[in-house]
Amino acid sequence: MPGRSITAEDVQRYLAAKKADGRCCACGTESWTLPTTENGAGQNIALLSSLTSGGTDLSYRDLSRYIGTIPLYSANCGLYRLFDREAIENWLNSQPNDG
Repeated sequence: MPGRSITAEDVQRYLAAKKADGRCCACGTESWTLPTTENGAGQNIALLSSLTSGGTDLSYRDLSRYIGTIPLYSANCGLYRLFDREAIENWLNSQPNDG
């Protein structure tokens, strides 16, 4: 499980360091929103990575089957972009005097 809170500022620093293209592929805006909690931490979305064979046992309680993501959505059209939470956390932890 994640070991630290990730703020909107953390995500902005990460994306700037990675030189991520800020334009929305659907509408072209460069204005994005990061859903946050009251303390400013970015909200996570856990995606189920796969189903078992037959599709009957979803094993929702097995957290190892979920992928933690950080969502951003276009302030213009609402398109979501998802970023791997672990990659952002690892990058933050590798920064001097941060983590």
